[in-house]
Amino acid sequence: KRENTLAINFKMNVLTFCVTQEAEREEFFHETRRLCDLTLFQPFKKVTEPLGNHEEKILNRETGFAVGMPVCEFDMVKDPEVQDFEEIFSIAMYVYPPNVESSRELPKRIHNKLDKGQIIVVIWVIVSPNDKQKYTLKIKPRSNHDCVPEQVIAEVIRKKIQSMLLSSEQLKLCVLEYQGKYILKKGSTLNCQWIFTMPSYSRCISTATPYTNGETSTKSLWVINSALRIKILCATYVNVNIRDTDKIYVRTGRKGAKEEHCPLGWGNINLFDYTDTLVSGKMALHLSPVPHGLEDLLNSIGVTGSNPNKETPCLELEFDWFGSVVRFPDMSVIEEHANWSVSREAGFSYSHAGLNWPPIKPQQAMELLDCNYPDPMVQGFAVQCLEKYLTDDKLSQYLILLVQVLNYEQYLDNLLVRFLLKKALTNQRIRHFFFWHLKSEMHHKTGLACFSSPIAVHVGLKLWEELINLTDILKQEKDETQKVQMKFLVEQMRLPDFIDALQGFLLPLNPAYQLGNLRLEECRIMSSAKRPLWLNWENPDITSTATHYISGSKTRTREKYAAIDLFTCSCAGYCVAIFILGIGDGHNSNIMVKDDGQLFHTDFGNFLDHKKKKFGYKRERVPFVLTQDFLIVISKGAQECTKIRESERFQEMCYKAYLAIRQHVNLFINLFSMMLGSGMPELQSFHDTAYIRKILALDKTEQEALEYFIKPMMHTMVAGQQKLIGSSTQLSSML
Repeated sequence: KRENTLAINFKMNVLTFCVTQEAEREEFFHETRRLCDLTLFQPFKKVTEPLGNHEEKILNRETGFAVGMPVCEFDMVKDPEVQDFEEIFSIAMYVYPPNVESSRELPKRIHNKLDKGQIIVVIWVIVSPNDKQKYTLKIKPRSNHDCVPEQVIAEVIRKKIQSMLLSSEQLKLCVLEYQGKYILKKGSTLNCQWIFTMPSYSRCISTATPYTNGETSTKSLWVINSALRIKILCATYVNVNIRDTDKIYVRTGRKGAKEEHCPLGWGNINLFDYTDTLVSGKMALHLSPVPHGLEDLLNSIGVTGSNPNKETPCLELEFDWFGSVVRFPDMSVIEEHANWSVSREAGFSYSHAGLNWPPIKPQQAMELLDCNYPDPMVQGFAVQCLEKYLTDDKLSQYLILLVQVLNYEQYLDNLLVRFLLKKALTNQRIRHFFFWHLKSEMHHKTGLACFSSPIAVHVGLKLWEELINLTDILKQEKDETQKVQMKFLVEQMRLPDFIDALQGFLLPLNPAYQLGNLRLEECRIMSSAKRPLWLNWENPDITSTATHYISGSKTRTREKYAAIDLFTCSCAGYCVAIFILGIGDGHNSNIMVKDDGQLFHTDFGNFLDHKKKKFGYKRERVPFVLTQDFLIVISKGAQECTKIRESERFQEMCYKAYLAIRQHVNLFINLFSMMLGSGMPELQSFHDTAYIRKILALDKTEQEALEYFIKPMMHTMVAGQQKLIGSSTQLSSML
């Protein structure tokens, strides 16, 4: 009834907004959400008519929820590099919109978004970098559908003239002055030019200020002979005892041999920004916590820039201002003045600019993306090789490593970012995993949010949030019995919010599949410490009916031996991989077998020989798990499995796999080096990769390295055989 009395003739849209517990005003667009899920500060909400584009607001909210920060906060970022990087995508979307169609009449969906049937055109007139004027025009599309840009510009000029309130004589004067004529005014008073005299008290103030967006002179770094000076103004958020404040200092060089210090934080700064300009003026640098096992006070392989967390120790820095903008010299200038006789390596590092390198394989190109090769030309050459030879299937295998390389990139706009975004926007599977890999690295670098915003999707986010809440609750109920926990799990999953989140969505591990209803009777809680969930869904595809077929004895026998052969091959690869990577915690729940016989490991929480200990002793006595059950399957049921042909074939496959990986040791070490910035406690510095060098016996010959691997291999097989013999003896005595 109230709607009918309103003086409007169209359907009213409803907007609901309220104040959340974080004291933020938030708009809600989904009417299916329950009040208990809104986290309100008070049970009060306001319903009003929305302003602006409703669909765009919904898209921005879902994008912000996917990225992890609201879209409006991107515009509030003061970093010029982030703003310019976003402007690139804005220009690209403007020049190449997703869908373009020509029509004499406006589409209905666009006409409904007009302001009283008028198109609002905003034109900016830039007089100078610091003087911008905006003029807004309203054009009716039906009456002015033939309006050309010249007419719109003429209308802007007319509005500008009206806003200046100039008379016709003044307009004529401006035109005549532009033509170069002088007009003498009749009168007794002369129009003398006013001369400004600077007061004496302001002359002592230095007018040299750091470079902003205004125009100023530039000079090359090559002509500056003075040393670089950095002043530490103050430090905030430093968590130390008040009696130790006089012991705080900033280390900008290498430490002495006998000095012992406790680092409070680290930070890296690019001396030249993305425009090749030397930094100057004041800067706030929020530090990052020191990685575990970092021996040096300088973390040279760390992420550049300030820590996104603003509640960490912060340094106020001030860089020298040289009176003008200082640019990095061109490579031609460096090559002209370089002394090639100093070092052969230095000459090679600079002479690559004039070389035409032949293309290399993608595996070799991956080695050039390591943090040991920060030269942009070398990385550009590596990206070109990847773009030319790396297929989408291979890219999916290396995608998580390439995302880690983004942490070492100095600037947001680079060839690797463009390559990954291009692949992500043209391949749904790559886009899906690229987004989730970026989301896991958001806490390292603020600029990574810019990469994920063009590909942000809402798929799986609500599922992820609800599953985290459910597992957190189950951790608190870990002391209860399995029956009580399962009852609680079923009750929680039958709630409306869990049903909406856990049913009818794309599979996070493979976006090509969609999951249907949840089968609660087949769900269970695993016995691991983190209480993982075993969930089972129905297939909603009506064409994917269960296939039943009748097979004869020959078919079953052939499938049986095919499964045994696949199990033997996958077990050989599993043993070599576990041995080289030093993966621990190999109990029965972490080792799984598929129906076709493929064996694989599921938990990689302890690797590089960082295995669990009990009272200082390692809980695992063998490098990898090779139980008597494995040996029976490999030997096709034989008891003396170490002396038959199948066992010898299994050992030969292990030896060949070990030597094959040893031939590509540089690739493996570089791949681990790319993961140094991932934050894993087992992989914090280059010293952690020394385990791979040791386990592959790089200081030995190939025959000596093979003997080094055979010793633990035979020890594990003998241990499994002894357990098998012991089990057989116990069974015979029982009989």
